[in-house]
Amino acid sequence: MNQRKKILFITGTRADYGKIKPIMQKMEKKQKEYEVFVYVSGMHLLQKYGYKNTYVAFEQVMTDNMSYNLGVVLMNLARYAEQIKPDMIVVHGDRIDALAGAITGALNNILVAHIEGGEISGTI
Repeated sequence: MNQRKKILFITGTRADYGKIKPIMQKMEKKQKEYEVFVYVSGMHLLQKYGYKNTYVAFEQVMTDNMSYNLGVVLMNLARYAEQIKPDMIVVHGDRIDALAGAITGALNNILVAHIEGGEISGTI
């Protein structure tokens, strides 16, 4: 029997959540193949999202210094990824949450899927 693939989705805003939610729902329907995890940070830390594998980054403190904020998200996300050992990290957009997900995946040999972001704004 094949082991289920662990897929970690990262969401920091309602905008990116709306884009990745349909993908998460399709994967949830294929529970024999995938185990969905959600790392919630950024702007929406207050609501329940209904997924059993949801990690809410309450320890995250945001400041006016984006470099500091990236470091905090990266540290917490790396710790969480080490615990669940995902097979893939899915990121959306071009905010620091997505950058932290891409860095975590790259430095830990985890596949990264990137959906949208930067093609118009030109941001990293």
